[in-house]
Amino acid sequence: MSKKEKNKIIDIISEEKFDSGYSIPKNYFNSLEEQFSNNLFEKTLPKKTGFKTPEGYFNCLEDNLSNKINKQTKIISLQKKLLTWIPSLAAACIIVFIGLNFSTSTNELTDEDIILWFENRNDRLTDLDLAQAFDETDFENDDFTSNLSALEIENYLNTKYPSSILEVLE
Repeated sequence: MSKKEKNKIIDIISEEKFDSGYSIPKNYFNSLEEQFSNNLFEKTLPKKTGFKTPEGYFNCLEDNLSNKINKQTKIISLQKKLLTWIPSLAAACIIVFIGLNFSTSTNELTDEDIILWFENRNDRLTDLDLAQAFDETDFENDDFTSNLSALEIENYLNTKYPSSILEVLE
């Protein structure tokens, strides 16, 4: 029912010429529809809820809650855990340190390494390259060959280098 219709009904009833002997409270029709729908809705609701609490549940609820709260829980100390892990970690660090120090090889070049490098090079030096590199160098003023005789140099080369290299050099 719209508000206009409600107001028409109120106007008709409130006129003095239509007197039935009954009186209607003010704004009765404004809330009538809402009261009717609420009453209808309440009738459709179930009478029972479907949930049931056990008998005496609320009598012992406080005791049950206090027992659960006061129950002692097992506390694991962080300090104890750390004290058990520290020796293991220290031992692992020592093992790693020792392993790294003894497993690393020295970075010294041996004569064999140098020979292999010269043999496997793709860009081989030619006599012309060496002549151009040492063209401006004065070898006569250097002392590295003046104190050695040819026999000493040959003995040194025989002890230090394999015979195959000497054959290549000759």
